[in-house]
Amino acid sequence: MRGVPVSGLQRFRVPEPRRCNKKGDVVAGAADKAKGRVKKAIGELTDSEALKREGDIDKATGKVKEATQKIADKARGVARKK
Repeated sequence: MRGVPVSGLQRFRVPEPRRCNKKGDVVAGAADKAKGRVKKAIGELTDSEALKREGDIDKATGKVKEATQKIADKARGVARKK
């Protein structure tokens, strides 16, 4: 991503890194799972074993992202209670 121009000058400043919101990985996980379901369905329609495998991998990736985010949320909750 390109930076934002500084008052018409030719130089670009680097944007600040975005902070990840708490539910970011859960949303990304759901998107990966949906993408995996679509790939697997297309693979089954076209008899493409490679596409079926990609779909399975994307679904698994989505599940892992969701699980890690849920664990991180619980850890944040425990840390706040201290």
